[in-house]
Amino acid sequence: MGKDKNAPRTKGNQKPSSSVRSAELLGGLKGNGAFLGFGAAGGYSSARAAHPESDHTITDGFRLALRKMAKKDSVTKVKALQEFDELLKSEELASTETALPFWPRIYCKLSIDTEKKVREWAQVCQGRLASKVGKAMAPYLKSLVPTWLLAMTDPYPAAAAAASRAFKEVFAEDKRPGVLFLCAKEIFDFVSDNLFQQTADSLSDPKTSTAVEREEKYTRVLCCSLAAVAEVQRWTKSRPNYDSQLLPHLQQLLQQELFWKLHKHPNVKVRCSFFDSVSEVVTSGGCDVRAATLAIRAGLSDADATVLPHAYSSLIHLAATHEECWEELGDKSCKPLSERLLRLLKERCRGVATEVLPLLLPLLAVLPRSALTQPEQFYLQLLQQLYASLQGGEELSNRQEASALLRTLFECTKLINKDGQFDPDFWNKIMGDLISGVFELALTTSKQLMSEAVYEEIVSLSQFWIRHQLDSGALDVLWRSCFQYCQNAVSSRDPTRLQQLLLFLQTLRCPQRHTKSKKSGVKFRESNTVSPVENSFAKLSVERNVSSTEDSRKNSLSEDSTDKESNPSAEPRIKNAKEETTSRDHNRVQPEDLDHKKLAHELQRIQSFDSNSKKVFLAQFSGNCELIKQLVAQSYRLYKEEDECLSTKFLLLNVFVELVSTFKDIEPYNAVLTDDSCESCYDFVKKALVPLLRYPDYAAQQPLTKLLHELLITLTDVEQIEALACILKSSCVEATRAFLECIVVYRHGPSKVLADWLSSAPLGSKLVTLLKEALAINIALAHEQQEIKQEEEQRRKKKNKRKESRADNENDSADNSEENEEMEAIENAKTQRGHLIALFQMVLSGRVEVGATTGTGHLIQFSGNYVSQILTVLYSALPHELHTDCHKDTAHSTVANVEFIVQLCSTVFSSSSCWQLQHSSNLLLALFVLLCPSDVLLAPLQTSDDEEPEDVMKNCILPDKLIARLRSVAFGAFELLAITAASSPSGQEDKEVKNAKEKLKHFLDNVLKHIKTVLSSPSCSYAATAHLAAITSQCLLIVAAASSDQDCDIPLDVQSVRDALTLLLPSEGALALWETQMCHDYLVPTALVGSCSFRKCEIPTTLQDAVGGDIYCRTAFFLSSLLLQLCGDCTKGGPELAAAVPPSDGVSADSEPGLGEVEALLTLLEGEESVPVEQHGLDVDNEGEQQVSLGPFCRLVCVCIHAAYYLDTVVALRGALNLDDVTPSLRATATALCSNTLALLGRVNRGNLQQMSKILRDLACESDAGLWCVTLRRFLARWHTRISASRLLLSVDPAAFNATPVRQVSALVRQVLLQYVPVSELLPLLGSEVAKIQSLSDDPFSGSDALVVAASVLLRCPTRDCGQQVQAIMDVLLQWWTDAPTAFLFAEDMDSSGSRSEDVSVVVKVATVVRVVVQHHAHHLTSLHWERLLCVLTSWVQSLGDSAQSLDDSSVLTSLLCCVARCVAAVEGLVERLQGAPAAERSQFPEKLCEEWEEFFCSFLHSVLLPLHCRTADRYVQPKCRSVLLYCTCRALCLYAVSVPARELSKHALPPLHHPQDDNLPLKLPDHLQVLLNHLCAGLLCPHPTVTGTSHAMLVRSLPEVMQWLVAAAADDKDAANSESLALPNVLIRVIKQCGTIVSTALEERPMFGEQVVVVLPHTDSHTYVLAYCLAWYAAFTALLACPEDNRPLFASELRNGDLLPLLLTTLVKLIPPEHQLPARCRGSRNTDTSSMLTVPLDLLLPQECGTSYTVWWLSCQLYRQSLSLFPYWVRTWYHAQTKKNADIINTMTSLHFSPLVIAEELAAIREFRSSDVTVRVRSQREVVAVYRIEESDLELTLQLPRNLPLAPASMVHSEHSGVSTKLWEGWKNGLKTVLSYQNSPLIASLKVWKQNLDQKYQGVEPCYICYCIMHMTSRTLPASQCRTCKKKFHSACLYQWFVTSPRLSCPLCRSVW
Repeated sequence: MGKDKNAPRTKGNQKPSSSVRSAELLGGLKGNGAFLGFGAAGGYSSARAAHPESDHTITDGFRLALRKMAKKDSVTKVKALQEFDELLKSEELASTETALPFWPRIYCKLSIDTEKKVREWAQVCQGRLASKVGKAMAPYLKSLVPTWLLAMTDPYPAAAAAASRAFKEVFAEDKRPGVLFLCAKEIFDFVSDNLFQQTADSLSDPKTSTAVEREEKYTRVLCCSLAAVAEVQRWTKSRPNYDSQLLPHLQQLLQQELFWKLHKHPNVKVRCSFFDSVSEVVTSGGCDVRAATLAIRAGLSDADATVLPHAYSSLIHLAATHEECWEELGDKSCKPLSERLLRLLKERCRGVATEVLPLLLPLLAVLPRSALTQPEQFYLQLLQQLYASLQGGEELSNRQEASALLRTLFECTKLINKDGQFDPDFWNKIMGDLISGVFELALTTSKQLMSEAVYEEIVSLSQFWIRHQLDSGALDVLWRSCFQYCQNAVSSRDPTRLQQLLLFLQTLRCPQRHTKSKKSGVKFRESNTVSPVENSFAKLSVERNVSSTEDSRKNSLSEDSTDKESNPSAEPRIKNAKEETTSRDHNRVQPEDLDHKKLAHELQRIQSFDSNSKKVFLAQFSGNCELIKQLVAQSYRLYKEEDECLSTKFLLLNVFVELVSTFKDIEPYNAVLTDDSCESCYDFVKKALVPLLRYPDYAAQQPLTKLLHELLITLTDVEQIEALACILKSSCVEATRAFLECIVVYRHGPSKVLADWLSSAPLGSKLVTLLKEALAINIALAHEQQEIKQEEEQRRKKKNKRKESRADNENDSADNSEENEEMEAIENAKTQRGHLIALFQMVLSGRVEVGATTGTGHLIQFSGNYVSQILTVLYSALPHELHTDCHKDTAHSTVANVEFIVQLCSTVFSSSSCWQLQHSSNLLLALFVLLCPSDVLLAPLQTSDDEEPEDVMKNCILPDKLIARLRSVAFGAFELLAITAASSPSGQEDKEVKNAKEKLKHFLDNVLKHIKTVLSSPSCSYAATAHLAAITSQCLLIVAAASSDQDCDIPLDVQSVRDALTLLLPSEGALALWETQMCHDYLVPTALVGSCSFRKCEIPTTLQDAVGGDIYCRTAFFLSSLLLQLCGDCTKGGPELAAAVPPSDGVSADSEPGLGEVEALLTLLEGEESVPVEQHGLDVDNEGEQQVSLGPFCRLVCVCIHAAYYLDTVVALRGALNLDDVTPSLRATATALCSNTLALLGRVNRGNLQQMSKILRDLACESDAGLWCVTLRRFLARWHTRISASRLLLSVDPAAFNATPVRQVSALVRQVLLQYVPVSELLPLLGSEVAKIQSLSDDPFSGSDALVVAASVLLRCPTRDCGQQVQAIMDVLLQWWTDAPTAFLFAEDMDSSGSRSEDVSVVVKVATVVRVVVQHHAHHLTSLHWERLLCVLTSWVQSLGDSAQSLDDSSVLTSLLCCVARCVAAVEGLVERLQGAPAAERSQFPEKLCEEWEEFFCSFLHSVLLPLHCRTADRYVQPKCRSVLLYCTCRALCLYAVSVPARELSKHALPPLHHPQDDNLPLKLPDHLQVLLNHLCAGLLCPHPTVTGTSHAMLVRSLPEVMQWLVAAAADDKDAANSESLALPNVLIRVIKQCGTIVSTALEERPMFGEQVVVVLPHTDSHTYVLAYCLAWYAAFTALLACPEDNRPLFASELRNGDLLPLLLTTLVKLIPPEHQLPARCRGSRNTDTSSMLTVPLDLLLPQECGTSYTVWWLSCQLYRQSLSLFPYWVRTWYHAQTKKNADIINTMTSLHFSPLVIAEELAAIREFRSSDVTVRVRSQREVVAVYRIEESDLELTLQLPRNLPLAPASMVHSEHSGVSTKLWEGWKNGLKTVLSYQNSPLIASLKVWKQNLDQKYQGVEPCYICYCIMHMTSRTLPASQCRTCKKKFHSACLYQWFVTSPRLSCPLCRSVW
């Protein structure tokens, strides 16, 4: 007995503690004990006192959770809180309220816990609880709110956020102050207690926490308490009841001396929190100002710099409300603030500059003048200290400090202007020394100091100065100093300084760009967001009455806060926050990344600056004009002199341009004109600016051309014309691009001179020249890059081969320098090409619209003449061949040119006006030809059988990205063309629309002609067809979408689409020619074994080299894809090819296996309903879609249907033969074609379906080959419910039927149609056909066609209504057989007699009728009919036997063989049915029919036909002999062979077939049985699955006789009688061993029991061996079951000795699927109550089903179940030898699926057991009770069957043995245990052995003392071997086993030597 796990811990117990168990022990979920206390908590009102109810009312879940919260472990607390949170979500409100009284105390404790996660979850639970209970929490608020308030200021953000979120969710915004007023006393009592009473040891338990934890918790509580005071003050001070309800409590706190001493607290965090709290409390009325001032003054000198920001913040708040504080802080005090402040700045703010400096500005704003004795000196020193800090920027810690210093310096400069007593010298000194000094720093250094920010601040300061009309002399001093520094920067030629100067000039030129959105000053509260500078000026205006208050207020707020509400007279309430440095958007334009539209937008934004504001801003530079002119002249002069450094030259040029652009109003270029002896602006443009256009730098040319354009428009027309001519002549590519862009983006549009110049011939000529130059650059670049790559490869190989020497290194150095020069040249060429592309994109765009922001647009149109010339150059440059073989050396240059042209074409076709240009349609056509190049599409694809379908454009030299880009451009242009052509403005077509329509028609004609030419080529592949279909469908869809004037939802209904589609249609002659190339293998299944008879079809006897009909199928695939897309179905089907490639080994792990594609197809084509099949190929419905009408295109759909069925059938049949021509691409095409056609048929309406059925019928009647008849049959099989077959049959022309050439085909069509005519209409048709037959009774050749039509009717006609017709038909046949015996080939060699194919065809039709009559209407036949019929069958079989050598070369003889064999099978089936039929049914047939059949006919017929079947199967094994005809012949003969009875198998006449090992067997079978087994076992390994299934069926049928002979032979043979084992048929074991090795190797890596579904694909080698292996084992099990029960273990021993059974079990558990349902197509699933593979026996397996994948699963399930039943001990041994993982899987799956079936079998056998001495009964589902009764004594045993039987043996759970000694009874029990555990016997057999032992015991026989059994379990013998010493007897087998395992030969009982 085990100890209770929940028992209390005892002394010495090492079991770890459990919080859950402890909580249960404290109260228990079932107990009602008192709720334990939690000790002292932070609350001060007792929740227990407020709710004095007993804790017995709390629910068990909440009680356990609350008790676990009291644990010490943090993890336990967190889990308890999470459980509490879940309970709050799930429990009812009443249950939740029971926990409410106990929550406050535990919450107060957990909220200040040392673990942050505990605090967070406590707040989460608090919020959840408060939200749920609502007003019920009101009695507990005073206990909760103080701690809740502290939690909202928790330093852990998650906990604080959770607490704040909970507080805001529970209380509305207007209710929160009331809550704080209500709990004010408790809040401040709690805070006072924390601040003045509590200690680190009192807040925490010293026994459970460390000193560090206690101190950290105490510090956190102090900080949170101080923050809570500030929070309460912030929320309530603006409320009406503040003075009466909260202020008294606050005053009590502030009157405590200890509170003001907290600034001396040793912890820095506490001191910071103290000053934060002071910042809020100083605004209240109860503050002690002196105490606060002294505390703050002490804080300003704190040794820790971290405290300083908080102290200064509190000082600002104090000074804003209490000006008397300056008595202790002013210059007259002992420690003036000014000295502290200057010292702090001198010390670089002691590392907290980013926090202190933002507070300096508000501090100065609240600093009164009276507090300073020398204000001017103070401010000057202050600004000097800030400047000194900036000047020593290297010492600054980061860029944020530099930004803060810079901002503070300029803001303070603005702020000190409020004191008007400063003299001009003061401002001159500040501007001339400090501000200009900062400017010099920005020019000279780039470290830490942000120069752009300096320029912005200077510009902002100047605007501030102008706006407030301050002294302009100070600004003149500033700008004079700045421009002098600029001259120094230009003179130095330092690139860094020049770059900084350029940035400064850009800021001056566009000041609004840099300063308009800039916010200055610190951030104030939301209620007053005015900068301190503006607020100070507003305040100063009110005090001095300089102007009206409103005017000054508007002026002061105009810069930054025009949209904010301001109150200048109110005291500013400054936000205690640190200002963050904001990132500025420089908006710097990168010219190389912008097109003309972007430049237009940028220029408009810059030019939108108010001209008046700009004039006012630039007026401040009027006093420095001379300096500016000198600077312009200096920059231009140095630019011309600079030749060494190109970057410096570029910077000088930019500086010059910026100077002239910025200050052009003062004509600064006069100095330049003077230097060049010029007299006007025109001379300056012509002589100074135009020569600069040769500089090949776009970035430099952009500002230059902008300046040039600005000056150009100021000239006269004549001067403009002359200047433009000079510009065009002198400008480089970069300058040309930049200048044209300036004209395009100018907001006022070009002048008339410029507009004319844009359309002039000189400009066009230059552009054409530049385009040719660009193409040449492309080719040169491609060649250079290719050569460089080759040289690098050669150099790399050279270095790897030899060791470098010094000379080599020198050569390499020289090579490297040359290589660098080459790379630089290449980069320059690439740059120039980029500019050329941008230039032509602008030119080819046609029209450029600008001025969109102002509402006035200007259209700039380049000349169409030279644009057309450009298109001609582009069109001519496109390649005509793209295959890699055609461009081995020029591929790179060709790709580069195509990429360049595509890039330009995207611009050309961006406007609808492009179609007015010449050659635009030719260019578009050339692009489409590149998308479907004939040389690439018609090239052979290199694809192996195991590869996916290859991309058809793989051999194209164009990369994938370029093809995608080309496709996008081409289809985008075509869409634009189609839309333009479809438009009709103002109701009338204008010239542009007519031109577009003509170009659209011309384009479609040429493109579709090109596509049709490529498609009809024999070299075109299916992948190329899919590619062409995709392009064509997209084009036609674009045409349909553009036709907006037609109200058509379906593209095919658009007339323009139909017209275009007509261009693609093949002619009827072409279709007829392509049909002749189709393979006749399509006919074989229907013609060979179907109900339809083909008279003139030529079935190939040998395998054709290819599938055939390639062009026809490709055309159908193209049309189906196209029509499907045009019918509006873009989601299904399509031209894409989906790979359908089976694995090479045939073993797949797919979840969607193919379950016998070929077998399902053959069953459908044969027309016999022997096996119900799923819809195949197209045979899947597609309902619920919008129906369309195809109109004249129904003929095209019929082509698609014919090709789809043909390709589907031929690919499946040839794939079954494992032929190489069935490539993955072909499989994918067949799948896609079927899918497209199915989707297309699903979209058409019923009328179209009927029309297509008529077309198919007519084509079937007109075709002699019969291919269309098969297509018609498959079409009707799918769509017969929506098509009237009766109408189709009635409309067949009778006149055509009488015509001999067409009559045969018409008869075939009638056969097809009759299968779908309603049954009620068949009888009249049968009568008419019988009448025709009777009228042609003298001419069997003429009446044979009517005969097969009648057979089709009889196949479906009810047998009760057609007795007379059947007899009439048989009478005609008797007359034919009598009058023309030679015509029916009776008993003659058809090869030697030279029989015509027409004669054989007639016999085939007659045999077909005979088979139908025997199968469906046999009881209508008379005795005479039967006599002649059986004789005719015998004659035909004799003729076939004599003509056996001709069967291989004649398809008609093969067809006759199949028909006759099926007739014999029909008669055999009828005789077998009659033998077990009732007498009433047998009376309808001749009395001795069965006897005569067995005596005279049966043996002969089978002796001839069975060898022919084996011969055909043997031929199929040879790969060279395989063909579709042979495959179907084997399948047809298998339908016969499976009907051969067992009695005839033993009488077979098969050719001899022996194996050398057969002669060495101890028990040799007779020759006829051995030969039969050898043939049948060889058939198991046939690659034809139906042959394998047939061989297995015949083998199972013959094994009982074989085993009966072996048992009899073993009984007669003395050696065999004494042997411990007997052998099964050797040939069967040989097959098991041969296949087992192969199968185990193939499945070695597969997991067990459905972890991965193993699908063995039919018609693969894997399927052949796996199927043969499983069927051989099933045959072996059948042989064992056919043996007597006593001999069964002897025969089974051979399966264990060679490890055959373990290998089988390992294989089976890998093959068994996770789902065991049989598909609906399986016969077994229809003939039984269940469809499970576990319960449906394999006796229902048909040979045809062996060609499916589910058969392997079915076999695996049944074999595993039989193994469990037959060999439980061996299975158990195998199971225990598995690994732990595999054993668990096997145990789980066996217990779940197989053990219940085994247990049910055992219990069923026990229920059927009857005996007089023993009573066996089933007491429960798995318990068996056996009672042995002797006189009045009962011996009882109770056996328990395990759930995983037989993986675990049955066990004894109870026994009674009255009257028997215990020792003896235990011996019997041990014997039974041995039998149950170690014997392969069922439970009932073990009980029988137990009964026999008892019987023998009471008869005086002693048991064997080895096995403790009297009867041996296997041999059923008594103990016979006696010991000479102890005289005890043992079983011989037990003794043998004992001697084998024992080290000595001694007696097992007495141990004496034996």
